[in-house]
Amino acid sequence: MKLFDLVHQIDFDSMIPTLRKDLKVKSGLYSYREAFDELMLLIPSNEEGEIAICRNEEQGWVEVNVNDYSWENDLNFEVSIEDGLSLNKDQLAAYILWELTYYGFSQEEIEQTFSSNFSRKRADNEYARKAHELLKRKDLKYARGEKEKKEYLKNTINADVLFKIIERGQKRNRAKRMRDARIDRSIKRYERWSNIEECIKKLTRLSNNIGRSDLQYLFNTAKISENYFCQKKGNEKYTTASLEDLVGKYSDVLSSNYDSVILLLYSTDKNDIPESQIKSLYELFTSGHCLKRCIFKIESAPEITDGTTRLFVVTSIDDNITKKRHTIK
Repeated sequence: MKLFDLVHQIDFDSMIPTLRKDLKVKSGLYSYREAFDELMLLIPSNEEGEIAICRNEEQGWVEVNVNDYSWENDLNFEVSIEDGLSLNKDQLAAYILWELTYYGFSQEEIEQTFSSNFSRKRADNEYARKAHELLKRKDLKYARGEKEKKEYLKNTINADVLFKIIERGQKRNRAKRMRDARIDRSIKRYERWSNIEECIKKLTRLSNNIGRSDLQYLFNTAKISENYFCQKKGNEKYTTASLEDLVGKYSDVLSSNYDSVILLLYSTDKNDIPESQIKSLYELFTSGHCLKRCIFKIESAPEITDGTTRLFVVTSIDDNITKKRHTIK
């Protein structure tokens, strides 16, 4: 059986027990639903291949071998199961979907992962630079002599020098441990502010109707969560999950604790987004929550050419204990 035939013989909800119990998917189920919708809408290529399902005796789990992460190719591949391995169609599809989404939950995400060589680019803002500066300052305290310090400051540090610095850091006395702990707390604080700054940049880039002054409160929050939801454009043969289902049925964002929410709903042309959907999304996020703030913007994004409607959600809880200054010292 080819993967295309397999996924068209099941529905997503029948895979949920396997995803949750066997594959330990605790949250973010909506991402798997979005990926499943994309698979259902793709046309298979003519590429020949195999998706092999077998037991990994050493690790004690089911292993899926996929050599091609182009989903159009994968859909045309034959699914083969090791003799003696008993999986029904729902379980089989769940294991394959989990493997196909290992590097991203869409073709676009997977391409970005491979093009970046699996590296995460450091954010370019004042808080990220300060965190990096503090980390270097801490490590340099364990470098001996100008030679090691110069080597450490290179873009590609010599492994022997790095191991020596790490080893010395592991042998530090109590006073140095306390000093390093203070630096680590500062690094963590600046890294958090860096993430908030990047979040603000995303929001202001996606909407000209949101200003920095509207978002400054994020720096004085105790916790922030970001979620992206993407409603695919279906066709006459397949109906994709709506944003309402992705949020309400397949995610746990509504059951989380938050006192402020930012909703940014966007598509190619905002006038194509139904008023009924705008109203239902607003009610989903506001009902049952005593909110201090709710920012809801609907925007046009001409760069979206695949007919999707997207929702960027930022929920947060205020830090009521103390107001922290987010200034660079």
